[in-house]
Amino acid sequence: RAEKLNQSLCRNYKSPEWAHPTTASGSLPADGSNGADGDANKYDPDKDSTNATVYISCGAIAFVLIAGVFAKVAYDKARRQPREMNIH
Repeated sequence: RAEKLNQSLCRNYKSPEWAHPTTASGSLPADGSNGADGDANKYDPDKDSTNATVYISCGAIAFVLIAGVFAKVAYDKARRQPREMNIH
């Protein structure tokens, strides 16, 4: 218990003012917005469609692979010699 980290003393989550990114017109405010837009530049997960692109691409690839497997099985089955039916 004596060597336990005191979380209330940790200040790493606050970055210094010089560490914020800058643009040609000057430095940006600490919240990442450009000041004029207010909340316009904040991340909105409802408007994010990058996952949809990944899902559509992977779904199309999976569909083509499954269709290819079924086509190969059907082709091999059609090329097979017919079995002789011997009924005694």
